Amino acid sequence: MESENYSLRRHNTELQIELTLTRKILNMQLEIDSLREQVNKLKDENSRLKNTISCQGNRKQNKIVSSSEMPYSNAKRFIIDYVSLWPEDVLCKQICCATLYQDYLTWCDKNDEQALSSNPLGKKFSQMDINRKQVRVGNSNREWQYILD
Repeated sequence: MESENYSLRRHNTELQIELTLTRKILNMQLEIDSLREQVNKLKDENSRLKNTISCQGNRKQNKIVSSSEMPYSNAKRFIIDYVSLWPEDVLCKQICCATLYQDYLTWCDKNDEQALSSNPLGKKFSQMDINRKQVRVGNSNREWQYILD
């Protein structure tokens, strides 16, 4: 009788563990579905932004567009283009301010944009909530880096 009770308790415990694990799996599946939905929304938004940029490029070929007609500043379009080149698994990057500025100058040259000097560009980035911080590189050198996330 006691061994039967023990066996039933053990079986009951195993069932409870299985039920708990099943609930965890279901919760994970729901979370995965939610994340997939978010990823799809982000992909749609990314496509929309790329189309907007593409349309802006086509408009530039046909007519001169005043800066007031453009939906984004060239600093914002640069960041959108810059981030869209990242691999999908990269969510955040820290990059030297001087390096990012050189990339910006190259982008402006390639896209026939008038480049801002370094300080006004930094102010534009700040307005877009792109932060920067000073980090130590090497033994004693420090440099300012933008945090792109």
